[in-house]
Amino acid sequence: MPRSKGGFALLITITLLAFLVLLLVSLASLTRVETQVASNNQQLAQARQNALLALNVALGELQRTTGPDRRATAPANLANAAAASPHWVGVYGNSAAADYTQKPSVITPSSFACYNGW
Repeated sequence: MPRSKGGFALLITITLLAFLVLLLVSLASLTRVETQVASNNQQLAQARQNALLALNVALGELQRTTGPDRRATAPANLANAAAASPHWVGVYGNSAAADYTQKPSVITPSSFACYNGW
């Protein structure tokens, strides 16, 4: 009779050991997944910060080019309706006297006094 109880204890021990191994493998897998998620979130935050920096640099460049209310800005498709980059903004000087009698359809890119850049 003592021999059969020893076999049962061995069976219980092996079962508990298998359960512990399964638990450790599950925790290792969870740790790996959580590490990857944290890395992805960090990269996403860095990409957003880079985008905000680029936006601020572009805005600063536009403000530097236009100066304090001395120049006018216009979209790139003002000069050419089929412009490759219609969302670019051109900066034009305003050294010529304004002619408020012209209709907008009469204004041409050559009528701008001085093109300063994009």
